[in-house]
This record gives sequence, C-alpha cells and structure tokens, in this order.
Amino acid sequence: MKKSLRKLVQGGTSIVPASLLFSIGLQLRRVRLALPEKRLVVWVSRILDYCCCSFSPKHVMRRVPSVAGVCILELRVNDPYHYDLALGIHETVVAEWLVKNLRPGEVFLDLGANVGYYAILAAKFIGAEGLVIAVEADPEVAEMLAKNVEANHLNNNVRVVSGAVTDHTGIVRLGRAPASGWTGLYYGEPDEWVEVTGFTVDDLVKTLQLSRVDAVKIDVEGAEARVLKGMRATMTNCVRRLLIEVHRTHAGVEEEVLDILKDRAFAVKLLDKDGATMHVTATPSV
Repeated sequence: MKKSLRKLVQGGTSIVPASLLFSIGLQLRRVRLALPEKRLVVWVSRILDYCCCSFSPKHVMRRVPSVAGVCILELRVNDPYHYDLALGIHETVVAEWLVKNLRPGEVFLDLGANVGYYAILAAKFIGAEGLVIAVEADPEVAEMLAKNVEANHLNNNVRVVSGAVTDHTGIVRLGRAPASGWTGLYYGEPDEWVEVTGFTVDDLVKTLQLSRVDAVKIDVEGAEARVLKGMRATMTNCVRRLLIEVHRTHAGVEEEVLDILKDRAFAVKLLDKDGATMHVTATPSV
C-alpha cells in the first residue's frame, strides 16, 4: 500500500515544476504548523511528511531567512526537513547557540552538516579569518552542501568533507532515509544502504592539519557516542565548546554520551528536550 501510494504521488508530481511543487509543500507545512498539537494532527502530519517524501526528487534554489541574514540554499522538494529550513523554524536552539558561542577567526566543525544551513551561518559569524569544516555522510547531500557553500560565496572559509564521522577509520554502511535529516549509521528502515568512508574526528584534524578546533556541533542521528569516542585527543587538546543533538530513541545513547562527557571532565548543560531528541552543550569543567 505504501509503495503504491509513493509511486502514485511521485508520478503525479513529476510533471509539476520544482518551484511550484516546493511552494505547494511549503504552504502545506505552514498549515500543519498552525494546527494545535493533538493526536489526530500528529497522524495527519506524519501522512503529509510521507507524501512529501514521495514527491518527485527535484531540487530548487531558495533564499532562506536566518539570524545572520538571508542565505541561498539548494533544497529537495521531497524532503520535509528542507521545508523547515526554508521557513527558518528548524531547531532554532542550534542557531541561537551559534550566535552566542562563535567568534571571529575561530575554527568550527559541523559534523552532520546536511545541506549547510548551520555551516553557512557559522561561516558568517567567524568571518573571513575563520574556518568551518562541514562534514556530511550522504554523498548526494554533500554535493548539495558544496553547491550551497559556493552559492553563498564562502569557498574561502568553508571546507566540505564527504564521509561519516565515527569511532574508527574505514568503510561504513549508511542507511539512506526518505528524508535527509533521518539518514544515519543507525537508521532502521533505509530506502537503501550505501557504503561511505568513515573516519574519526582525531584523524580528520590530523589530515586537515588543523592546529586548533574551537567549537563542534554534532548531529549524527544516533551515532553521537561513536563520534565522541573518536575525538578524545581533540577534546583533550583544544575543543572548548560542544553542541550535541542526542537522539534518545536509540537505546543507551543518552547515557553513553553523558558518561563519556563526564569521564573527559566536560560540564554538561541541557538546552532542550523532547520525546525523540535533546540538545546538550558541553565545556571543559577544569
């Protein structure tokens, strides 16, 4: 039934221009957000997200509002996450953290950069003398990320790295989800598995010959503990500020992340929490 519905929606939307299709999806998103958060509305929202994921896979360029002014993003019409970006409502707590914690001339790692919304914001905050390393595991999304960096004229201080940050170096399997914001090493029911290069943060820092790393954002869909295990040297030697989105639906991840941070003498502060995720910040306690 689901597959038939997806084929039907994809076939119908294949003849609709991408810009019109995105505008329609955007209006549906606005209507959904205006409705009260009740059980029926939640189910309707899930159905709308599924239909959105079933749109024909087209891309559009959009001017997107942000706390640092307008940025230009290539977005997918079949990705619910990208509509939230276009509306400027996706995880605003992350943008607020960037505003308060990034300074001109710093080096920032964006681990799980997706199409680059936060990497672009970070680049504007740290300025021409700073450096953003934007890492994205899905090769197709990493290509969009690179296009967005170029579209915003940030090639000089944003470096795109395609690959999955984890606790070892080698090939890893990435579960590609209907929406790019769900794709990850632990995604349970992927549309397909793709093999990508895996590496640790410590190895990445050595490879790029970074003398410092001031701040790190981690959004890796359940692999947060694996990332932290692979950045012991970086955390010990230079990182002063961490922002981690912890995916609490993955058994044991929350406890493991907090244990690692405690073991490495980082003080943790909770920013927000819902049924599926929470955002925490961490800074050295000594």
